[in-house]
Amino acid sequence: MRKSILFLALAFITVAAYAGAPLKGVDVKLGKNPGGTPAARDTSTDANGHFTFPVVPQGSYAVTFGRDKLKGTTRTAVVVINGVRHEWDFEKSASRTTGDSKIVIASDGKTAISGTVTQP
Repeated sequence: MRKSILFLALAFITVAAYAGAPLKGVDVKLGKNPGGTPAARDTSTDANGHFTFPVVPQGSYAVTFGRDKLKGTTRTAVVVINGVRHEWDFEKSASRTTGDSKIVIASDGKTAISGTVTQP
């Protein structure tokens, strides 16, 4: 008499976030620098890690990022705003590029401010 034994193996696979993976739901705030309100406009990144602010008057603006929705998922991110790359440390809430708690960008008053937030 032959006995058949069925083995069922369950595999749990954890997919690590890969470099360049978009970060969804990051709060992004745009404020006038200096002297403007700290959050003149705000938005969140979409499923592709993308955000956009409509055209704002010419001048310097501070962009800051929230980390509440990212706790435990990542400490740093790569932020590209209007083609310029920055590394952002959510834990310290500071940009490694500038050493400040914000990224300062310039608006020409004609172009929207847009960017992406991704895994480093």
